[in-house]
Amino acid sequence: MKWVITIMIFLLLRLACSGQQGGGTPSDKLPKYWGNFAFTAGVWAPTSRLKVLGTHPSLGMQGGIRTEKDELDANLSLRFVRTPHDYRVLRDDSLYSRHGFLGGYIGLDYTHFFYQETHFQLGLMAGAGYDGFTIGNGSDDDNYYLRPLDIGSFNFNLGLRLSYSFKPSLYIGLLPRYNFIHYDNKGGTSLVGNAFSIDFVIGGNFFLAPQYR
Repeated sequence: MKWVITIMIFLLLRLACSGQQGGGTPSDKLPKYWGNFAFTAGVWAPTSRLKVLGTHPSLGMQGGIRTEKDELDANLSLRFVRTPHDYRVLRDDSLYSRHGFLGGYIGLDYTHFFYQETHFQLGLMAGAGYDGFTIGNGSDDDNYYLRPLDIGSFNFNLGLRLSYSFKPSLYIGLLPRYNFIHYDNKGGTSLVGNAFSIDFVIGGNFFLAPQYR
């Protein structure tokens, strides 16, 4: 988790610094850059044997830095609701049936907008980060015999970013993506499979520095 957060901070600072480069007089058109913050709500649907976990709603937020055609965001989303079927985990040579599920994703998303109109934008998105869920219910003390309580995986994902702007500071959008994940549940129920997700996005932009035209 620490390395994911470190990489996020480094890339966000690097993009911010690159947006400030450029000389000339104030009348020159400098590269524009601005901040972005949004809330997301959607669904996460697994494939293959991972379907045992079921489809889950998700809520999240994202924030980052945007230029005319590129955007870099830190992304945090949570998934909840118990699984429709029990799954088994192996702990200390014993199998336990579980149905608890509280999971999520924390990562970094990069979008390149290749089509733009006055209000509509379409871009290609790629993301990477940590994906996982907890198998426990209640406090950690009540679930001591199930430790470790988390099942996780590296998540590499690809998708599309569709955005409609009502005005420069307000937009809505859709973010469908395909998540490549690999949950390792050795000795328990096979969790081999990837996942589709689609999120509704509502957010706004704010300028980080004066803009020149």
